[in-house]
Amino acid sequence: MGTTRRPSLALARPQTALLALPLRRAAAVLVAAGCTVGLLYVAARETPVFALRSIEVRGAPGELAARVEATLRRFRGTSLVALDTASVERALRALPAVRSAAVERDFPHTLDVSVTPERAAAVLRRGNEAWLVTSGGRVLDAAEVADLPRLPRIWIGGSRPPAPGELLHPDGLGAAARTVALVPGDFPARVASAAGTADEVTLVLANGMQLRVGDETDVRLKLEVAATVLRSLSRAERAGLAYLDVSIPARPVGAQKSQVEG
Repeated sequence: MGTTRRPSLALARPQTALLALPLRRAAAVLVAAGCTVGLLYVAARETPVFALRSIEVRGAPGELAARVEATLRRFRGTSLVALDTASVERALRALPAVRSAAVERDFPHTLDVSVTPERAAAVLRRGNEAWLVTSGGRVLDAAEVADLPRLPRIWIGGSRPPAPGELLHPDGLGAAARTVALVPGDFPARVASAAGTADEVTLVLANGMQLRVGDETDVRLKLEVAATVLRSLSRAERAGLAYLDVSIPARPVGAQKSQVEG
């Protein structure tokens, strides 16, 4: 009988050792590369190589663009690598005239700023004083009465003037501001003023007619119903209408001035 030979494992150990050498070298290279990247990142954060020097503002008119640049002045000189863009955007959204803002780094020294301005939806009036207010009920700047646009007026009382950035009470004047902001551009009559409570928003048209909207439920539908009714009336019929109540849009109700007076 022949002798059975056992396979030799003598070569396995040298081969494993030979394979381990390249793996160790690769690991060393990776560690060295990681350290180099880390050092470069620290250098980019701490040195003026990528310091913010220029701010490009898009989407904002001249006066608002100047305010944006003034707000971001404190960030100049900061490395773009270390710049917290979320903090920059929060600082911009704190401006009353800014609805939203987005920033992007443009290396080596520029910050691109895209701004969406707030849109004035109405004018707050108190005596000879006036302030613009947004569709969300946020107060913008004071305005000169002589220069006011043809926006609906919301009359206010009290002795304290509203501050820029202040939000109107959501169940009162804020409701009026949100409602007039939904009036479509092709509405068949101009809204002259608005007043509101938690349960009742009333718009006054340029001819003096009241448009009673009710609460803020289905405002778009109510305005659509009101527009349909007004378009169905002649000019004389509109002029003689004291009010149109669309608080229940399925059953609009109107009354002539003679009926109200009687």
